[in-house]
Order: sequence, then C-alpha cells, then structure tokens
Amino acid sequence: MLLEGMVRLGRALEQGDLPAEELLVQLGDGLVAAAAHYGRAWLVEARPAGPGRWHTAVLPSAEWAIEDPDGRHWHPIRQQVAAAPVVLAVGGNRQQAQGRYAVPAYPIWPPQQEEMAARPDAVMGFLRPRLERTYGWDPAGFAGLEEAIAGGLSQAMTGVEAVKGLVVLLVEGLSPAYVLTQPGAIPPEDRVRLAPSRLEPGRTWTADLEAVLQQFWWAKWGEGQEYGFREDGECSLCGRRGPVVSFYAKAWPWFSLRWEAPLPQELPHNRLDEGVGLCEACYRDLTLGGNAFQALKRPMPPRLSAEVFDAAPVHDRRSRRNRAPQILGVAYVLPLLDNTWGDPERGAEVARALQRLGEREGKGAGRHLSDILGLEDAFLPEDLADDAFRLYLVYFSEQQADAQFHALMEDVLPSVVGRLQDEVLPTVQALAETLQVRSGPPSLLWLLAKAYGPRYLWQSLERALRAGDLEAGAMVARAAQELAAAARLLTVDGHAGPLRQRAREYQLTRQFLHAYRAAFGAGQAGEDGLTMIRNWQALQALADGDPGQEPATDPEELGFVAGHLVARFGRQYFARTGKDYLKTRVLPFGSSLTPTLVHDRAMGRIQEVAEKLDIHLVRVLVHQTGKWLNEYRRMQDDVIRRKEAFLAGFWSGYALYDLAPSATKESGSQAVPPDDVEQEEA
Repeated sequence: MLLEGMVRLGRALEQGDLPAEELLVQLGDGLVAAAAHYGRAWLVEARPAGPGRWHTAVLPSAEWAIEDPDGRHWHPIRQQVAAAPVVLAVGGNRQQAQGRYAVPAYPIWPPQQEEMAARPDAVMGFLRPRLERTYGWDPAGFAGLEEAIAGGLSQAMTGVEAVKGLVVLLVEGLSPAYVLTQPGAIPPEDRVRLAPSRLEPGRTWTADLEAVLQQFWWAKWGEGQEYGFREDGECSLCGRRGPVVSFYAKAWPWFSLRWEAPLPQELPHNRLDEGVGLCEACYRDLTLGGNAFQALKRPMPPRLSAEVFDAAPVHDRRSRRNRAPQILGVAYVLPLLDNTWGDPERGAEVARALQRLGEREGKGAGRHLSDILGLEDAFLPEDLADDAFRLYLVYFSEQQADAQFHALMEDVLPSVVGRLQDEVLPTVQALAETLQVRSGPPSLLWLLAKAYGPRYLWQSLERALRAGDLEAGAMVARAAQELAAAARLLTVDGHAGPLRQRAREYQLTRQFLHAYRAAFGAGQAGEDGLTMIRNWQALQALADGDPGQEPATDPEELGFVAGHLVARFGRQYFARTGKDYLKTRVLPFGSSLTPTLVHDRAMGRIQEVAEKLDIHLVRVLVHQTGKWLNEYRRMQDDVIRRKEAFLAGFWSGYALYDLAPSATKESGSQAVPPDDVEQEEA
C-alpha cells in the first residue's frame, strides 16, 4: 500500500507540467542534504588532443551556495542545483561511488580532498568508479581521461582548506547535457551558465536542463536495474508488460536493502524485481513520489513526543525527554479518483497544491493541522480540503539507513479532520484553561495517549480520524489505575503533584470523548461505562451544598463528591494530628482503595474521628457527609458494577480540591493534604 501511495503521489505531481529546473531541484538533494557541497565546485575542463590524450584545465572554483553567518545552513543557487543534481545515498558509505550519475558532478568530502591534494593517483581512484557509472561514459572513447585530469586537480586542491564540495567535469562529448556555446551567442532560456571555457576562450559551458532531466531518469532507471531487471515482465502496479526493474532506490530509505520491515525477504539482491517489478512510468512516479515524501517529512515536537511515548508511570518523569523516540511523520493528499487527470487544468491545480504541502513559507490558505496530526508545520491547502480528496498519513522513525514503520493511515476524510479541529478540540482546550493546565493546548495525539496509553495510540488515532467508535471503558479503567498509582505516592511520601496532574488529564480526556461523540455520534452514552456527567466545577458546587445542584445520579459523580469531602476533612485532620487522613485511617499498610473502603472508612467515619479528636465540623460538611452516605446506599449496585468510574471520580474530586472556591477562600493555596491545612470557621 505504501509503494502504491508513493507512485500515486508522484503521478499527481507529474500532472503539474513542472519545468525541468523545478523537477531537478525536487528530485535531487541539493537544497537540503547536499546543500553544503555547492559551496565549492571544482570545475575541470577537458577536450580530446588525440587518441588517449587530452587537453585539460582546472577552472577557478565556483561558489554555488552561500553559507549563513552562523554556519548552520547553506543556500544553494537553484539553477546550479538543477544543472548539477546530487543525490546522496541513504545507506552505506556516502564517500564511495554508488548508483548512477546523470551528469559528471560528484560530491566530495574533506578527507577525500585532503587525500587527492596529497596524491594524484587518489584523484584517479576517485574519478574512475564514478565515471564508469556516469551517463555517456565509454571506456574506449575516453581512455586516459582520469590520468589527464589527476595532476591538475590535485595541484589545485593543494593548500586549500578541505571542505565539502563538488567535482564537475566539463568534458567535450561526455555528457550531451553540458555543451559549449558559440562565441557571442546568447544561451537559450532553458540553459544554465556553468563557466567560461579556458581551452576555447570566448565560449561558455552551459547545462541544457531538459537533457539533464532525461539523463537523470536514465540514472534512476539504472539504479533499479542494479537489483533486478527483466526485459519482458509485468508491472506489479499497473500490469503493463515490458521492461521492469526492482523498486530499489539509493536515496529512498523505505525501500533500501537495509529496511528491517516485518516482511519476508528471501530473494537474492539482484532479483528483487521478481518480488516487486515496476515499469519505467511507475518507477519514475515512484521516484517523484519518494522525493516528495522526503520533502514532506516533519518531526513530532520533542515535548509532545516525550508526553505521548513515555511509557513510565505518571509519577516517574526523570529523563523522559531522553527516553522519547524521535518520531517523524508525513501527511499528503491524493484525489479520491484518479480520473482527475482527465482534466489537464484541474490536474495542474492539484499538482500545484501538492507542491505547497512541502513549502515552509508562503503556503497560502488552508488548515494548519499540528494539533490534529502531532507534526510540526502540518498543513492542508484549501484546494485539497474537501472530500473529493483523501488524506494519507505515515508515522515512522529513522536510524541511519533504516526506517522503522509505526503507522499508515489511508483514506482519511478532510471533513473529519476539520470537525475534530473545529468542534472537538476547542471544548477540551477551554476546559484546560479552567483546570489551569500549563503544558499548552492539548492536541489530539496527547489526548489519545493519555486516554489509552502509548501502546494503543496509533490504533485509537486511526479510529478518531475515521470518525469510528472510541472505547470509553478502557479509558476509565486506565485512568482509575493511574490515579490509584499516583495516590499511593501521596499516601506514602506526600507527593501530591502526580495525582493532581493525572486528575487534570483524566478530566480533559473525558471531555474529549464526550465532545467527540457529540460531533460524530459514535458510541451510545452509558453503554460502555461513560455517561454525561456535570463538569468538575458543578460537582464541587454540589459537594459544597449548592442548593441549585441536583443530587448525584451517576457513580462517577458520587465518587467525585466523596473525594472532595474527604480532601476537605483531611485538611482539618492534618491540622490536628500532623498526619494524613487517608494513610492513617483509610489505607493502612498501602492497601488499595475500593468503593467499600470509601463508604466504610473514608466517609463513614468522618464524624466519629472528628468527635474523638475534637475537630469542629462546619454544618455543610456534616450535612453533605450524611447526604452522601444515603446516596451511596441507594446507588450501591451501580457503584459496584462501575467501580472504575466511581474510583476515577473519587481521586479526581480529591485531587482537584485545590481548585475549589472554598479551598481558595480558606487557605489561598493547594488543598490536597498533607501539605496544606484547612481553617474552618466555627
């Protein structure tokens, strides 16, 4: 499916009728990975002087790229990038000759320059294997060329600082793309000026970009042939019969020979075409699509990656950013039907919109989708935002030449993405403000990871993007478990922060699921353990005796009220004894909380303990405690059946007490004991 998607993406881009310069810039690595090599171009001119003899001249080195003052980025000249396209291999030793070369333009690294400056034979060792892989090379017709070039180039490099660069050979008759103009002639518009000739003064070396492009396709087709070729085969994608090659490409890590995918690979490397064979048209589209894929690659922000993929418990945040993997993603859009290409004008519009996907600036109108997709600078152009198109998502990690695949999501409706962004997330983000969440507006990936855990992130993300049903029972059960784990830290060593944090996260994920179901109608309220309950502020008002609030009607509401009341009494208990109420009276010896313990020990003994310790209880606390005990007896069967929801509510009410208006008025500080003491008025 991934292979077919890359081919379709390339085919879509091909409809844009892009000029040769633009295609060559997109297909090569010159603007990014190989940009520094254009900072110094070693130009060597040669013309025949007889059999096996050559006239040569080393031209002044050219600067085809400008370096930022801070030395962090290079900005190559686009025309020169197109005239001398460079594709760096993803795997293996980049300093070795690999693949095919469309034109005699070869990247060079500092150690190679140092060696070539020291020894002319190193120049020959550098050139020979590359020339053998270059378009137009004929060993007989160009005999002695390496030897003729070696001495002059070695001497030119002597005493020059070794940096990344480019060796470009301007050899008469070698590359049809590199041609000399006639004296005084003005080069055509599709020609790029390379350098004035020293061997033939008055003439200029130029690059014919259309010819460079054709030679580039020859080079890519040759790369595929290295690992499998059949003169008469059937294309695995389009079914066309004719010459087919393997899908191998040296610049495309997903289909490199080192890819450790969960797929059997039993064919010899020189017969990969027997597994997947592509015709020339599909292979060309794969090349275009693969390069577009690389240009669309975006990282997940480090902070989000740490929050989403840190599998440690909520209370263990040490070195979390160092443990989080580097997640990358690509989002691209394709028409639902390929018959879009029957309309050339529409096809060109789509191709131009697809190009804007990869642009960092000047994208035009559209949606910024970072909060939905979790990727920096994710963008959906307005032209591609209707349901005549589908969104495709790929999440992966890269290590050297190996790509580790995480998730592939196909046929996502742009309208679903829009509703998630416009209808669902705003309600959660508004709640985050009232809960005083400081980590920024919650994103979709963050919410799903907190709701279901990193193990089920990709599965739940795909369901959400397809407007499918998101299970509530698993979310509630996980929240109850994590809240209980965080509560044990509180009762053991007094750390209240993790419990407060997890309680806030649970309120946000709960609100998200309610808003999601309201938007898409997925799931039925109450059938899987999730019902629409009042927000945390209304439940606090209920616990504090607000006459405008109806009694609790749901086990989770009942649990929240209990947690709030226990936290309130716990302040007074700590003020009197210096001890934690839950730890000493409810959960001795680190036992786990149950609904029965909440009823019998936490709530049922408040008045008894207060009398023994001479703790004055305000009237509202006495009244609300008695009222709660009656409500519990009435709802006991529901509470036992939905104990996870009850306990999640209890710990939420307990942890969020520090946000209660009464707590603020009484102490002006956090309310969860044992750190704070409640001062009740007599």
